Order: sequence, then structure tokens, then C-alpha cells
Amino acid sequence: MDSNDRGILRHVHKDCVEIEIDGLLFKAGFGDFVVNDAEEDSRLVSSVGGGQKRKEQGSDRPQPLPNEISVDLLLDSRPCRCNDSNHKMKAYTYMDKGRFALMEKPEPKILEPKDAIVKVTLASICTSDLHIKHGSVPRAVQGITVGHEMVGIVTEVGEQVHSVKPGDRVTVNVETYCGECWFCQHGYVNNCQSPDGGWALGCRIDGGQAEFVRVPYADQGLNRIPYLSIPVLLSITASFFCQ
Repeated sequence: MDSNDRGILRHVHKDCVEIEIDGLLFKAGFGDFVVNDAEEDSRLVSSVGGGQKRKEQGSDRPQPLPNEISVDLLLDSRPCRCNDSNHKMKAYTYMDKGRFALMEKPEPKILEPKDAIVKVTLASICTSDLHIKHGSVPRAVQGITVGHEMVGIVTEVGEQVHSVKPGDRVTVNVETYCGECWFCQHGYVNNCQSPDGGWALGCRIDGGQAEFVRVPYADQGLNRIPYLSIPVLLSITASFFCQ
């Protein structure tokens, strides 16, 4: 299967989809393809929701889509790994003062009902990452994956996550927070009392300078990026330059 191939989305499984290319069926993970039509994208999101329900019920019977949805595979598309629990990924890791390393680690898994797994598509380097490297952040844990500023595509959600679904394009908040403790209730989310709250990503728990990241408290920690069709983007661009 070559990158940038165009195919037809045929079935939605609990953790992947089947794409038909030249009469052959391939499995692809969520985030390995892009839908270029807003109406089709909406139908896919609806079908993915059904896949999540089947997942909770322990079933992986594929669900056919009501109509054909054409998709383009991305350059970095890879075979689905829904049956591979030991798949490894590359992650930029804090080793000790003055030393980072690109290491191979297991892909993250859902640990809590409010977690989500995000396939990272873009990540940035923050000055805080350099502070960790220079030994200026005592609470930073050696061996963690650094990075707390990234965007990506949701691949899996816990049973108590309601704001995003697999397939959603999202931004990841710098700070994750429970939303329930005294500090969160008063707007001081950086002081969240949860072990996974405040500046946790890339400091006390694995962050996003990696292929995948686990995001705690996903309802607070993720923001869905709205779909904008090409005509809408052109309209926004024209409005900007015509002012």
C-alpha cells in the first residue's frame, strides 16, 4: 500500500477501519487517513461512535458504512496495530541532567476511564523542556518522555470520556487537570492536586514528543479541532486579505 493512495472506507472496527484500494481491503488505524468532505467526515464520526459502543460490549464485528466515503491515506500511514499489544514507538526521553535520548518505548495504553490516547502529528519544544535538560526542574522524573505542546488525532478513549471520539483532530492542553479539587474549582489548574494534574505531561508522566501520548482527564485536556472544508478555508482567507 503506497502513501497518498485514495481508497473507499468500507467498515469501521472498534480500533481500526477497512479501506478498499483497487479491489483489495487494508486495515488502517484512526489518524492514518484523511476525509476531505465535511458531510462524509460527519458520517464517519457517527460510525466511530458506534465502534466505541461495540468496544465497550467486547465485540469487534465490523459495521458497514451506509454510503461510500472516499479517503486519502497519509504519508506516515502504517498498518493497524489493534491486535498488537507490544508495539513500540520512538520517544524523546529525559535521561539525566544534560542528557536526552531518542528511545524505543511501548505505546501508551488507557490506564484510567478519563484517559485518551492521541497519535501525535506535530509537537513543539518549549523552554521548559530545556529547563528539564539543565536540571532546573527538580520534580521532573528521569526516564519520562518530554513534551507538553502537541496536536494529534485521538485513537482511543476511556469509558468516561465524552468530549472527543477516535478520529477527532485535537490540540493537547499544556496542563491536564481533574476539574474537581479546590484549586481547579478556583481556576488554579496548575496546582491541581491529582498526581496527573497540573504540569504533568512531559514532567512527571510521559509527554508528547513521541508517536503517541496518553492524556489524562481528556475532557479537560483535549480540544477538538473543527473540520473546515476547502471552500470555507478559501472564504476565510479571502475575508482576511480583503479587509
